[in-house]
Amino acid sequence: MFEFTKLIFSICLLQKGPQDIPYSVLLFRLTIVIYASISFMILILSTNWWMALQQVLIGIVLTLVFTWLILSYTRKISRFYQAATALFGTDAMINFFAVPALASLAIGMTAGLASFVLIGLMAWHWLVSGHIFRHALNVNLFFGLGVALLYIIGSFWVMTTIFPQIVEVR
Repeated sequence: MFEFTKLIFSICLLQKGPQDIPYSVLLFRLTIVIYASISFMILILSTNWWMALQQVLIGIVLTLVFTWLILSYTRKISRFYQAATALFGTDAMINFFAVPALASLAIGMTAGLASFVLIGLMAWHWLVSGHIFRHALNVNLFFGLGVALLYIIGSFWVMTTIFPQIVEVR
């Protein structure tokens, strides 16, 4: 597991790509469980457990469907497990790094530094997702970033449509 964590971190640093992840359905499923656990931990800071669970499950479905559709459209569906594992693994790692900032916001500490950190993590997530799509689709980084932006905006739109309270100003 340590080797896999190092591999995911290397992908987060743009040193490796999804093609470096072993093709494994078990690893794919385990990565989804890890992603779901960390995402649930983050969401429970701002909502009840039922709403957090629903958001995590819908987030998983969105990632799976988008990845499958984009790889299917480009006839690279054989890369699905590795690309999806990379997306879930890197998202879990970046979310893990976001926990302290989100927890400080949840308990009412100063928002300045925490907000700055979160914006940086969001940009990092976009770059890493673009890097993964670049390798999975065999395109240049700018195209990968465009696909990642489409994925992020599309996911945000679906989530805020289903859960309008996400964007409520308090």
